[in-house]
Amino acid sequence: QQAGLLDTPIRYGKNALVPWSPISEKYLTTGMTVAELSAAAVQYSDNAAANLLLKELGGPAGLTAFMRSIGDTTFRLDRWELELNSAIPGDARDTSSPRAVTESLQKLTLGSALAAPQRQQFVDWLKGT
Repeated sequence: QQAGLLDTPIRYGKNALVPWSPISEKYLTTGMTVAELSAAAVQYSDNAAANLLLKELGGPAGLTAFMRSIGDTTFRLDRWELELNSAIPGDARDTSSPRAVTESLQKLTLGSALAAPQRQQFVDWLKGT
């Protein structure tokens, strides 16, 4: 809920690109704003955009801490894209529960976890998928 955060420019190089980065790969020379990266991550599953945003949040631990701050004690993110996509039976890394995801999504889209303008922007990104 930091003022002006969505307009913050993020510069990155070719080393930030990972497989399936269809939007972020087009902006190597200019970079993208946090808002543009967010739209790319949510609407196109752009992996580089997701990693760049995750870096801004303090990595997997930072996102997990944010989820704890909105009351989600189940969510945990341990790895970055693409590593977090591996699913090993019994591996607790990068997991949550259906109930926790549903409750967190409700807090982010309908509740007070985000200020009204950020909440509306988030909903707009979700609708754009």
